[in-house]
Amino acid sequence: MSEKKIWDYAADLVVGAHKTLNMVVSWQVFKSLEEGHSLALQHMDRTFREMFWNILLNIVLITASVFAFPRFLDSYSATLWITQVYLGSVLYGVIRFLYNFGEIFGFLKYLLKYRLDALHYWIASKIEPEVHQAYKSMAMWKKMVSILGGGPSRQQYIALQTNIILHAIFKKMMASFVMLLLYVVIFRFMIAPKLIENMTGLNLMQASLLPLSVSADYYFGTHWEAWILAFK
Repeated sequence: MSEKKIWDYAADLVVGAHKTLNMVVSWQVFKSLEEGHSLALQHMDRTFREMFWNILLNIVLITASVFAFPRFLDSYSATLWITQVYLGSVLYGVIRFLYNFGEIFGFLKYLLKYRLDALHYWIASKIEPEVHQAYKSMAMWKKMVSILGGGPSRQQYIALQTNIILHAIFKKMMASFVMLLLYVVIFRFMIAPKLIENMTGLNLMQASLLPLSVSADYYFGTHWEAWILAFK
């Protein structure tokens, strides 16, 4: 065997070993990211289920109270119970909004900056710490292979994982958005006000404030209830 062929075989061996090491490093990083990927999908599934059941529960409670309480209670008691249920649903919505305000505000910043690509960059911002942690936890020789080799860079991993997660959760995110929009626009602003007004004669502001005014009158001797009922 000539010396040239020996060097060719050696070069092929080095290239093959190099590619193999890159594949090992790539697999290691993907394995480290797999848990974060799964957690992201589980979080989206849990959010979708919670939103669905919360919306359904609000619709059932408000509708049931409007039609059930007047059948078993006098007019004043029924009005008080209906408004208490409505106030409870409003307060719960406010608490949920405040609890998620950080995430909502963070996404709005991306929306203003990136517009149609906001979701992509927002997901990438969540994945980036996972990628850096995966690289940080790798053995030194794997880091060297990753740096010197032709394997994917950190930014390439971030882009790849972003596309995978975005593709996996996009439909559920759109379904969640449409479901929430329909609930707010159709039920909260159209159906619920009509139901409450027809059964109690109160507008939404009066319905929200009546339980508070009754409690204030009872505990503090005020006369807010009469003022609320007279307010139009």
